[in-house]
Amino acid sequence: MSLTSKSINLVAKSFDLSPEFRAAYEVYQEIIGAVRKRDASALAAALESYRSLGNQMDQSIKTLKKYKRQVINALRYEYSNGFLEGINGIIKKIKNTAYGYTNWNNFINRIFLERVRFRAKSSKAAA
Repeated sequence: MSLTSKSINLVAKSFDLSPEFRAAYEVYQEIIGAVRKRDASALAAALESYRSLGNQMDQSIKTLKKYKRQVINALRYEYSNGFLEGINGIIKKIKNTAYGYTNWNNFINRIFLERVRFRAKSSKAAA
């Protein structure tokens, strides 16, 4: 996202009003830049250099530090579990709308039916 000159002026004025905001904004920009560039070493450096500011960002940084290995792996590798999460979402939707199946085979068949219908829609969109 590019900032307009008006937005840049507002951010600069906010920096003058609050040094804490400036520090939080700079850390945020470092983290966002590292994630966009998929630069694991820059992200690790940004997390390690962070010092508590006494604001809401502290909890987010604490969480990123806690799961640092997983976050860095997500930047390094192109793998994603998005497809699997989509299938899980479909199964949960079936379970919620059916209020439980009494027959396990009917439930499994419904899942397969939904998956086939899902594939047919995506193949039409691709064609």
